[in-house]
Amino acid sequence: MENYYHMTYNLNYIRILSNHYVDAFDFYSNKLGFEVKMGDASSGYAEFKTDGAILSLFNAKDMASALGMDHCQEVHECSFTSTIIFRVDNVDKEYERLKSNGVIFLSTPKDRKEWSVRTAHFRDLDGNLIEINQAMKS
Repeated sequence: MENYYHMTYNLNYIRILSNHYVDAFDFYSNKLGFEVKMGDASSGYAEFKTDGAILSLFNAKDMASALGMDHCQEVHECSFTSTIIFRVDNVDKEYERLKSNGVIFLSTPKDRKEWSVRTAHFRDLDGNLIEINQAMKS
């Protein structure tokens, strides 16, 4: 690796992106019995309590829209089923480091005030969506 910069990655969330949010919410909350930490069947976003990283559920169309891909939600390269989310110290530095290592990003670093984080998104070699984020200062 030419551009070596050590960044700590903390597994923060595993986000399931669903095209059937209401049914998925019912599955995780009622069938599996996960305690709801945030959200409900009509909110389009929910978080469930676990002993580890936060398990969240998000409407897939809303995720595509957040990435500016709402025009192609049904096309394979624009569809997602989950997101692995890592908390990093500095999204912008990590974005530059990964980009210099050949990572192709779907989105540049962006403040997402409604999520209270700064994010950037890319895919791994198998097409899994990965988000790096850092908490926004209040």
